[in-house]
Amino acid sequence: MFGKKPPPPWSVQILTHDFSVEGFADPDELDLISFSLAKASDWSMSGVTLAQPQLTPTGLQQLGETSGSQFATTLDKVLAFIPRDAAGAANIIKEFSKIDHELPATCFVGPYTISGTLRLNTEQITLDNFYLVRDAQISCRTLGAKWPGLNVPQVLIHPLGLQGYLTP
Repeated sequence: MFGKKPPPPWSVQILTHDFSVEGFADPDELDLISFSLAKASDWSMSGVTLAQPQLTPTGLQQLGETSGSQFATTLDKVLAFIPRDAAGAANIIKEFSKIDHELPATCFVGPYTISGTLRLNTEQITLDNFYLVRDAQISCRTLGAKWPGLNVPQVLIHPLGLQGYLTP
């Protein structure tokens, strides 16, 4: 009766190989810090659920129903994770605050190009956590894609989706 009031849902956006999905995530279930610390072997078993989702094809796919009450997938299918409100952004800032290795980069993530300031906790790519790109410009490289892309303050890139990055 006098329990702790649950935190409000976070507004988030995820990119899969085929879709941009915007919706709301329960912060207790979608802890970005836990995501970044999860072992690669656990990602196919970790779920991501968004309430009130809006799906938008990013390539040439055709969609029938583009909204619903819930969208669910596994973490290994998420190529990029974008916080769309202050609470989610604060979680990312907290997690990546100790990382001081930054470089301008163009990252190739599935069918997407993500350009901005890449923050790494090491000078080499590893599979042990997500990568943060600040001041990111995101576009889809699929020939004929009609998705307009995004400009976002920060995006987390799934390491299994990162094909590599270029630096100037």
